[in-house]
Amino acid sequence: MTDFADIALPLVKTLKDDPERGSPDVTSTTNSPLYHNDDAIEVERITDQLPSTEDLDPYPENTKAARKIFPIAGLDMLAFYKSFRFVDMPPFRGCWGTFLIDSGIKAVTAELLEHTPALKPTDAQRVAVELLYHHEHYHFWVDAWALAQEYIPLRPRYKLYEYYLSLKHIAALDETDLEESLANNYAFTRVKALKLKNRISPNPALRAFLRNCPIPYSNFEFASDAKKEREGVLAGAVLNGSACAAQNMLTAMDSSRSVQLLLSRSIRADIRDYPLSEPHLCPCYLVRDPNYYARVQPFQMPAYKEFKKFVIKYLGAVFIEKTDHEYFRIDNGEKIRFPNNHSKDIKRGELINILFKAGMRYHDFCEERKSTNIWTKRCPRPLSKPPIG
Repeated sequence: MTDFADIALPLVKTLKDDPERGSPDVTSTTNSPLYHNDDAIEVERITDQLPSTEDLDPYPENTKAARKIFPIAGLDMLAFYKSFRFVDMPPFRGCWGTFLIDSGIKAVTAELLEHTPALKPTDAQRVAVELLYHHEHYHFWVDAWALAQEYIPLRPRYKLYEYYLSLKHIAALDETDLEESLANNYAFTRVKALKLKNRISPNPALRAFLRNCPIPYSNFEFASDAKKEREGVLAGAVLNGSACAAQNMLTAMDSSRSVQLLLSRSIRADIRDYPLSEPHLCPCYLVRDPNYYARVQPFQMPAYKEFKKFVIKYLGAVFIEKTDHEYFRIDNGEKIRFPNNHSKDIKRGELINILFKAGMRYHDFCEERKSTNIWTKRCPRPLSKPPIG
């Protein structure tokens, strides 16, 4: 069995930093924020068929946590991709490819079983595994495609993919993250054609599950022309080593650098034309994580009391007035309206609106939540930031 890393790594090692930009600052070797170190987590190579759902994860709280987190933080909380470029780096040092989390498989299976027409449990698990696998396999495709572009004759052999990866978090959970949107489009296209045992189409349950994901994951169906346009922008972003959105692509680069958009179809993962889409080239692993519940805690929506603590202690907010809502002035001078105590947790839209006023994105909030030990260290923040947008 050919491992693509055996072919690719000798080429990767010859790629250089762009002297105009310095070394790419890749903060994570995977597309999920859950795993950073070589923790004592069991992983096993999947070569044939996964064990039954009952044999995957015996802790109901893990499945419950997975079902709660994916509508907030997306599909890459249930499975993830690690580039062959980082095979010798943590997490799971010595391994690369697609990683399916046991709790993630059980969560998707449980979600699919709640929709009608009802799927059989074995069919629901098959759909869950195929969906997660193909979504992450699309990330492999982009990675492998980027290597081919890095080796185009007469082009400087710079680390384009790593520059792109270092900025991709800017568009996290934003409609401009075209790679996640296209990954779900690719996965949906592959999975909806599955022939199930009871001849029931997986499409209704599959659509309902994907629409329950946050943007950009929920934006997975579009017309052919729109898909080509998205693929063109993604191709240009990877080629220029910039963030995925068109506006980010332009602002992240030096003004003297030309924007190079490939033909939009050139990044399309078409299994009829591209041998790199063959599954055996990208290893697949099952991650057995008994501590999954605790691992996703920092990425859940904050409770009302915690969010007020974040605003006052971390953002240095000063109370202004109270009408039907409370109003505060935060450290960068922006006026914010604090949500009413309508439920235990803050809603996602409320969180995003205030974060943007504070010059932060969801990714920044989660990272600061961990590093400040839930707003008890380094508060208020050392430097204020201008609002986004």
